[in-house]
Amino acid sequence: MLTALSAAATAATHAATAATHAATAATHAATAATHAATAATHAATAATAASHPAYPHVLWPQAAAPESAAMAQALALTTGLLLLTAVLQLWRRSLSGSTSLLAIQGAALAGLVITVAIAEGAPELFAVALLVLALKAAIIPMLLHRTALKTGGTLETSHRVHPTAGLLWAALLTTVAFLAARPLVSASPGPLTKVAPVGLALVLLGFLVLLTRHQAVSQLVGFVILDNGIATVAFLTSGGVPLIVEIGVMIDVLFVVVILRVLASQMRSVFGATDLDDLTELRD
Repeated sequence: MLTALSAAATAATHAATAATHAATAATHAATAATHAATAATHAATAATAASHPAYPHVLWPQAAAPESAAMAQALALTTGLLLLTAVLQLWRRSLSGSTSLLAIQGAALAGLVITVAIAEGAPELFAVALLVLALKAAIIPMLLHRTALKTGGTLETSHRVHPTAGLLWAALLTTVAFLAARPLVSASPGPLTKVAPVGLALVLLGFLVLLTRHQAVSQLVGFVILDNGIATVAFLTSGGVPLIVEIGVMIDVLFVVVILRVLASQMRSVFGATDLDDLTELRD
C-alpha cells in the first residue's frame, strides 16, 4: 500500500512539473508576441516617416529658421533706417534735405508696421502701413517742402549746436534711450521688444531738433520725428495699433502740420522771415 501511495505522489509531482513547464512556455509565447507587436509598430512608424518627407518634428524647425532670420533682418533694416534718418537730421542744414530724410523715415516706419503685421499675424496692420506710407512718407514731407519753398527758408542757419556736436549728442541720447529701456526689454524679451529702444531714441532726437533749430519748418520736422518715435514704441511694444486709433492720431498730426504751415506763411508775410527767435522780440 505504501508503494502505491509513493507512486501516486510521484505521478502528482510529475504532473505539477509539467504544468509549470506549460505555464513557462505560455509566458515565453506571450513575450514573443509582445516583441513582434513592438517590431510591427516601429516598422509602421518608419514607413510613415518615409512616406511623409515633411515630417513635422524633423523639418519644421529647419523651415522656421530662415523665416526668423528674415524677420530679424527686416526689423534691423527698418529700425536702422529710422534711427539713421533721425541722426542725419542733426547734420543736415538744408530744409529740402530734411524733408527728404523725413520721407525716408516715414517709408521705414511703414516697413516696420508691415514687419510687425507679419510677425504678429495681424492683417489689419497692412491698412495701417498704407496709411503711414501715404501720410508720413508722402503728404507731410511734401507739405513741409512746399512750406520751405514758399517761405524762402530753405537753409537752417542755427548755430546753437554744431553739426559735429549734434552727432555726439545723438550718440549720447541713443545710449541713454537703450539704457532707459532695459526694464522694458527684460520684462518682455521678444524680437520686437528688443528694438523698442529705437523708438525712445527717436523721441529724444526729436526733442533735440526742436531745441536746436530756429526755422519754423525745422521745428515741424522735429515734431514729426517725435511723433514717429512714439508710433515706433507703440507698434513694437503692443504688437500694433488699431486702425481707428492710428487714423485719429494721423489726422491730428496732419492738422498740426497744416496749421503750423499757415502760421509759418503768416510769419513770412509779416516779419519777412520764419526764424522763431524773432518772436522773442515781440511785446504787447
